[in-house]
Amino acid sequence: MLRQVAAGLGLNFSRFSMSDQGLFFRSDQFSFAQAGIPAIWLSAGEKTASGRNRLAEFFKGGVYHTVKDEFDPNWELEGLRQTVKLAVGLVESLQASREPPRWQGKLPFPVTTTDQDMVD
Repeated sequence: MLRQVAAGLGLNFSRFSMSDQGLFFRSDQFSFAQAGIPAIWLSAGEKTASGRNRLAEFFKGGVYHTVKDEFDPNWELEGLRQTVKLAVGLVESLQASREPPRWQGKLPFPVTTTDQDMVD
């Protein structure tokens, strides 16, 4: 569904290069995932016209979730605007769907809900 919404907005889809570092498991949406509710982390992506991977710089730069983790008014925010449009499109697609989203495949964590039917 995400890929379809992204394509409809003229956006590309790619996997996060740092997905092997467990950021999803430390994210705010992980509590939903543990309850069996499919969850996703949307991001503006890593490929920019300048070729710099600012997201990786942010996470690896030692400021993430520290007192130095501050908004910089010089940041270019077009990627954020695209991410918001993608999120809205995804919500609208979910609302129009006849079936609720379900996890696919084996989960790398235990589900804490008793409704195991939520997990495929």
